[in-house]
Parts: sequence; C-alpha cells; structure tokens
Amino acid sequence: MHARIMHVSLKPERAGEAQAQWAERVERYYKGKDNGFVAGYMLIVDVSNVLSITLWDSMEAIKANEESGDRDEAVRPYLEYFAADPWYEFAEVGAHVV
Repeated sequence: MHARIMHVSLKPERAGEAQAQWAERVERYYKGKDNGFVAGYMLIVDVSNVLSITLWDSMEAIKANEESGDRDEAVRPYLEYFAADPWYEFAEVGAHVV
C-alpha cells in the first residue's frame, strides 16, 4: 500500500469550509471506483499545516489517478481555500492497523 500526501496551507477564514467538504469530495472522486483507492484522511496541525492523505493499493494506482486528471479535478474546487500552492510527497505504508 502507498500514500499520497498533499501538504497545504489554508486561508484561515476558509479552513472550516474546507474541512467540512473534504470527506464528501474525496468520496465523490475516489471511493467506489475500481482505481486502487483504499482510504483518505485529513490531518490538521493548524490551518497553515494541513495534510490530505490518500491511501492506494500501489504507486501505479496513484500514478494512474494523476495521469487521468482525477486528482486535479478533485483538488480544483479547493484552490480558492489554499493560501499557497499545495505540494505532494509519496510514501510506502510500512504498517497498517484497522
């Protein structure tokens, strides 16, 4: 399993809206599709340090999601909430407990 981690800084006045809409939007664009999506999490350290973490079956699934434009389509509605451009990193999931 692999993770795509989006680092973003939110505009303080829009942070609540972004948080309230995150799960619905992730579900709409990823869940229920045969695309390797496993789960998603939004972690908020503070509005200037937010992590949107999506888990995928493989790095190939992440790459396919990005190449199809689905990631950009999912992020596009959030651009107005961002205080700066997001940046991404990727990680292999070393352990997982549910």
